[in-house]
Amino acid sequence: MDVLKSFYRKVPKNVWICFASGLVFGVIVHLYMLTHKLPNWDDLNNFHGFGSGIEYGRWLLQYLRPLTGEWSIPAFNGMVGIILWTIAACFIYLAMNMKTVTGAILTPLMVISFPAVASTMNYMFTVTCYAMGFLFVCIGVYLYRRYKYGFIPAFLLFVLSLGVYQSYICLAAGMLVMGFVRDAMQEESSFQKVLRDGIKSLITLAATLLSYVIISKVLFPHLTTDRGLDTMGQVNILQLPRLVMRCYKRILEYFVIKPYSFTSPFSQAVNIAVCIMIVVLLIWVLIDRKIYKDKAKTVLIIVLMLVEPLALASIYILAPETQDATLMMLHQYFFVYIVAIVLMEQIRTTEEAQKKRLKGILYGITAAAIMLVGYRNYLVTNEAYFRVSIAVDRASAYYNRIVMNIESQEGYQYGDQISILGEFYPDPNPLAQPSYDADRFTEFSGMAMENGLLTTGSRKGFLQTYMGIYYEKVTDAENDAIKETEEYKAMPIYPAGGSIKRINNVWVVKVHDEE
Repeated sequence: MDVLKSFYRKVPKNVWICFASGLVFGVIVHLYMLTHKLPNWDDLNNFHGFGSGIEYGRWLLQYLRPLTGEWSIPAFNGMVGIILWTIAACFIYLAMNMKTVTGAILTPLMVISFPAVASTMNYMFTVTCYAMGFLFVCIGVYLYRRYKYGFIPAFLLFVLSLGVYQSYICLAAGMLVMGFVRDAMQEESSFQKVLRDGIKSLITLAATLLSYVIISKVLFPHLTTDRGLDTMGQVNILQLPRLVMRCYKRILEYFVIKPYSFTSPFSQAVNIAVCIMIVVLLIWVLIDRKIYKDKAKTVLIIVLMLVEPLALASIYILAPETQDATLMMLHQYFFVYIVAIVLMEQIRTTEEAQKKRLKGILYGITAAAIMLVGYRNYLVTNEAYFRVSIAVDRASAYYNRIVMNIESQEGYQYGDQISILGEFYPDPNPLAQPSYDADRFTEFSGMAMENGLLTTGSRKGFLQTYMGIYYEKVTDAENDAIKETEEYKAMPIYPAGGSIKRINNVWVVKVHDEE
């Protein structure tokens, strides 16, 4: 028996189109990253490791990382990530019961091109793990919706996803809510059935969160306070109304009210157009299918549509101490575009010529707006990649000059301890001019501009990995002791003469006076 041939025939044609589209879009959008090494501060220190794990509640990373190698290789890790995100897009297509070729093309485009993917790519050392966590959620929702007892494997996959990256549970919530909207729009569905399914999904998600919190606390009782991870799931009922309003505010800010710094006015206009089309398409379906005659079902659909943005932004409820989530934590926002695609597919074909033309116009406007979103995502992603490449080249040249000066010091030998002292941030560093719009990408989490590459935490990794200078680590206590010496205080700022000296048996380079 030809197993591969049998598998090929069993998978629907449109799913293969979805998969092929995802691979093509993934390579086109992220080609620059795949063919260059663009490290950020974390990647510099995890060139051969998986980074933060248990202390961040991401206990599954240490087990997933070895599956795809331990090196931070763009052409491999990045490509595997694209493949996994593409497979996830196929499961989204199936979970939302989409049928059209248009949906099969636009769905992976939105998954792969959303700016959060570019942010994730900057953490190349663990991008495959994050893509796996994303995939777990999409498979889980598919199984939940496809099979009677699918909630059991869904629950397990959701817990595993949380063990990779906590915010992906918001995608699960958003997908489930939109699935119920689609179900409620079908003639054979009933108000009672959709309501029962909704309650079951709430129980599944609650059990997921509870299980995750218990596992995390057992493995590491004192989680990091970063982004409120230590208080995840600990919600004060009295604060809930404020947290709910903050969810709506934050997601509206991204798409409509206060777009991120990298969003152009044109991109904002297109996002607004997509949001408007979602409302128009919803009204069309309710009227054209005469769903409005069933008041209970109509109210249910409207309520679910209002809950959808809350579900996607619910990270602000799950981690109440989080004030401003990073772009990576908001990857699930891409699903707003999927909502538009799902509603596009719900427009009933009618024999009336006038309605048929109007339907075609609505369909065309929505599809065109989403394609424009993909184009703008492609453009801003590569602008960010290119700008990071400039920053990396500048940082490399800067460190190279420092190394040359250190090596020219009388008595220096390879292996001697080195310490580059002086934090530029928040002051501008000497490499920041001309800026080439670096400020545009400040909200593009993970994008390492000059300030990020010249931080104290980045220097040793850059020198060892890219400059080939190995030395024993200088501890924080040793650095503090050096800073307290009169010799260090009297040193001028690099590259002035005397800015490199040997203090306490450590070669010290003073690049900035923090006082």
